[in-house]
Amino acid sequence: MTRSRQTFEQIRAAVILGALGALLVLAAAAVVGAVRSAPSGPTRPPATVTVVAEDDQEDTVAAYNAGDDNRDGVIEEDESGRDCATMGNRQCGPVPNAPLAAPLECEHNDAPQDVFRLCLKVAAQPPYAWTNPDGSGGEAPDGRARIADLDVGPGTPAWADALRALDAEYREHTTRH
Repeated sequence: MTRSRQTFEQIRAAVILGALGALLVLAAAAVVGAVRSAPSGPTRPPATVTVVAEDDQEDTVAAYNAGDDNRDGVIEEDESGRDCATMGNRQCGPVPNAPLAAPLECEHNDAPQDVFRLCLKVAAQPPYAWTNPDGSGGEAPDGRARIADLDVGPGTPAWADALRALDAEYREHTTRH
């Protein structure tokens, strides 16, 4: 091989190695950049927009500014004004096995708010089973079924006591001692 051919091959090898090195550096920079730009915690809330309009549109503007995106007067869970940490049931994201609506028994108009909340709490309880110290066991259906099986009706004086008994029984059998 001639000297010029040998020099040419050495330069060619150096160029190829340099290109491979640059490619590796760029790939590493891309990976580091992607990792560093990924959100590491809670994302920021969306930027708010304030809309100003004439007096005849004040109610529409107020609804939009409050986060009522579809302007129906109610801030639903999927609208920008909804804050799951402070509004509604204060549970963010899907609630596993959540009942779709309160049982009819819970929606008695004369029931105090604490009895209504207790009824909802019992209704949301899943079925459970337990083992007694003697080895025998038992099981109970979900909270909705246990409420439906009560002998006392909603709104009666014994209603709140029956709900408290169901809740105490659930806690007794599901709480580790």
